[in-house]
Amino acid sequence: RFGHLVTYGAGYYGYLFAQTWASDVWRSNLAPLLASSAGGDGPDGGGGRGGAARLREEGTKVWKGMLVHGGARDPKDMIRDVLGREPGVDAFFAEMS
Repeated sequence: RFGHLVTYGAGYYGYLFAQTWASDVWRSNLAPLLASSAGGDGPDGGGGRGGAARLREEGTKVWKGMLVHGGARDPKDMIRDVLGREPGVDAFFAEMS
């Protein structure tokens, strides 16, 4: 039986799949910048180029690489562009533990 693939279950599986990509983007691109700016020296955090400036730069990369396209591009192409590699599940499983 495949009823779970066309009812609530299908939406739930789709949500989990999207969550794996979101976790990968967060842990690969954004979380390290927040962690490094937390111990910084001043309002921008982190020394050198300010942590806030780097975080904004990375956020803009995610915005331009994925969010502005909506459904116009293949999602896997967009996630590859943002990550610079194939998406993985390691970040998702790390969040689960």
